Amino acid sequence: MASLNQSAAAVCLRIVGEQEMAQLNHRYRQRAEPTNVLAFPGTLALEGEPALLGDLAVCSQVIQAESERYRLPFSNRYAHILIHGLLHLLGYDHQQEDARLAMESKERALLAALGMTDPYETT
Repeated sequence: MASLNQSAAAVCLRIVGEQEMAQLNHRYRQRAEPTNVLAFPGTLALEGEPALLGDLAVCSQVIQAESERYRLPFSNRYAHILIHGLLHLLGYDHQQEDARLAMESKERALLAALGMTDPYETT
């Protein structure tokens, strides 16, 4: 994870359905609808073990609908959402304009390193 200036770390990934994601989104963000990813930063670090960055909850059905809406391959959209969630675990955010631009720039660079197109490029 050198391109993220991060040493070895672990992430717990849970793939959930739309109903469970809607429940999680309501509980933690007070929004009733399902979303593509939720990030829950962690703080656990055991000696000799990689740090646990946290947990990601991902909803494949939402990502599938987004890939169709944005006319992107499902695998590209899924990779983008996983990277987006991972960046949240690393402290990136998109609430302020400068933070959003920094996060999107990092997403673009990581996706390009995987040979994927810019997810924010308009057609």
